[in-house]
Amino acid sequence: MNVFHAGIDLYARSDTVFAILPGKVIKVSCDLITGNYIIIAHGAYSSVYGHLSNSFVSVGDLVASGTSIAISGHTGRVTGEHLHFGIKHKRRFIDPLRMLYLFGKLNGYELYLFLNDLVEFEKDSCPGD
Repeated sequence: MNVFHAGIDLYARSDTVFAILPGKVIKVSCDLITGNYIIIAHGAYSSVYGHLSNSFVSVGDLVASGTSIAISGHTGRVTGEHLHFGIKHKRRFIDPLRMLYLFGKLNGYELYLFLNDLVEFEKDSCPGD
């Protein structure tokens, strides 16, 4: 079975999960694949946190960058405990590793410019989209 994996899996053992950017919680839910998950909107971007054991936030909550939002877990279709992390621009997943690499090094307008450049790069590297 070849299934697209939109995001990255990070080693986590019942660890606290933090919001990567400030935003508004738009979904706290559960499904068979992702298990318990949270989606936070950041303007045209959204971050996805999956396989959670416990959530500290509710839909409509405003969170700051670094806010504790959950505890990692092993819910959904998993082979071991971890955090699934994804970033979307509008409705399209982008590579979250680039964002994690620069997380903490950029803020404000610098971060905005980085995200804008990242989306342009993703468009150029995926012809036909």
